[in-house]
Amino acid sequence: MCKNGRAIALSYLDDGCYCYKNWTDEQSFTTLEGAQYYFLSDDYYFQSDERNCKGHNYLFLSDISVCYKDYVDTKSWKEANAKCGLDGGHLLVLDTVEKLSKFQNIIPENVYYWVGLEDMNQDGVWTWTNNESKEFNQSLWFQDEPNGNDEFCGMVQYLTSDPRVGIFDVICDESLRFLCEI
Repeated sequence: MCKNGRAIALSYLDDGCYCYKNWTDEQSFTTLEGAQYYFLSDDYYFQSDERNCKGHNYLFLSDISVCYKDYVDTKSWKEANAKCGLDGGHLLVLDTVEKLSKFQNIIPENVYYWVGLEDMNQDGVWTWTNNESKEFNQSLWFQDEPNGNDEFCGMVQYLTSDPRVGIFDVICDESLRFLCEI
């Protein structure tokens, strides 16, 4: 399963992963319904040892030093963060423009994803779930965000109608896909 090797594509469903070292347009990835497929450039490779990725089927992005996993099931923000915790991690922290831009190009169009930003104290102080005391960079908000009275959790999406990047505030009980980081 992609142990310390480069791959041009991979697919996974739940805990199963398959890497493709060669690819032709005639190949089909898998017959498993609901599997996720990724074409990888030289920037991406599966890393089973570095940064605790081993055994979790996470992808390592060397240019931004992030080990992440895209979960296809949907959960509330708290449930998603708890699922990440079972892997030894937390919801993805997009605390720089570089990270935000990178993931904006990775996630599918018009799909909502939880990220590790929250204001659970409802005091206007947004914090990241990685327990670092890094102050939230307000320039990472999407235009006109935050905008809701009961929206205390962070979400990203790639809008086909608007190429700008940014984080949205949404109601924490929504059921969304999520990105974990270890």
